[in-house]
Amino acid sequence: MSAVTFETYEIVGKLGTGGLADVFEAEIEGFDENVAVKVLRESERGGAFVRRFLREGRLLQRLQHPALPKCYHVSGEEGRPHILLEILRGQTLSEKIKADGPLPHDLVHRIAATTLDVLDFLHSHGVVHRDVKSGNIFVENTGRIILMDLGLAGDPVDPLTTTLGDVMGTFAYMAPEQIAGAEMDHRADLY
Repeated sequence: MSAVTFETYEIVGKLGTGGLADVFEAEIEGFDENVAVKVLRESERGGAFVRRFLREGRLLQRLQHPALPKCYHVSGEEGRPHILLEILRGQTLSEKIKADGPLPHDLVHRIAATTLDVLDFLHSHGVVHRDVKSGNIFVENTGRIILMDLGLAGDPVDPLTTTLGDVMGTFAYMAPEQIAGAEMDHRADLY
């Protein structure tokens, strides 16, 4: 892919696509390493989508933990809404299981312990992730474990606007109260 200029970032390639956004690798003057630019797709630029997208970046900036992605910048005021994040190199847990089959016990233990630690951190700040699943746990090539995708997180500082009956999350991983659209707390993440 040829380089394309996006604001002050030099886009050098596409890293992936998510539910609302595309993720590109970019060079930025003054940064030692390339960054990931998560850009809200044009088709998803309705008010509620923009707010949900930007609040994830603000949440990551506010709550920093070694097992959460680093967020360098959030922008939505001008141009296309985007978030600058650290680049993660490796695989999601679901990709790793598909590629490698059963994982070694020490890695499984480390994934579980790290995931529980970062959830404890989030819960201590009143945040409920609401979408804990193998596709949102990332195993970096360095061995670092990261919990990703806080786009659906319940955050008391910046509540997510929903309509009565909205059910958010991945059905196969949802607690019964989450499926029912009822009030829930940190226990839904542990279900």
